[in-house]
Amino acid sequence: MSARASSCPGCRLLLPEREGPAHPYLGSSPACWELYGEVLAREYSEPAYFGVHQLTVDTYAVQHPGVAERRSIQSVALHLITLSLMVERGAIAAWSPSCTSALPSAAG
Repeated sequence: MSARASSCPGCRLLLPEREGPAHPYLGSSPACWELYGEVLAREYSEPAYFGVHQLTVDTYAVQHPGVAERRSIQSVALHLITLSLMVERGAIAAWSPSCTSALPSAAG
């Protein structure tokens, strides 16, 4: 008998239904959160993937915006800014976290 599938509320990916943790404000199912963790583990274990790690983090966060509240809105905004810096402006992925970390303090 196959496992029952459920759709992730963020990206709508159908995965076998699982019980377990998920991110506190990103809108992901436990199964999708677990799969994301597996992708991150692969990236951390293979130096060839270091260059795309920031793209992985940013695209996952934007695809899983969660409920409209301060943390999730700020998260999506910062991840979209980082993606814009990398995709549209050619910023190097390794620089993106330091660039976006200055934004909240500059705004307030």
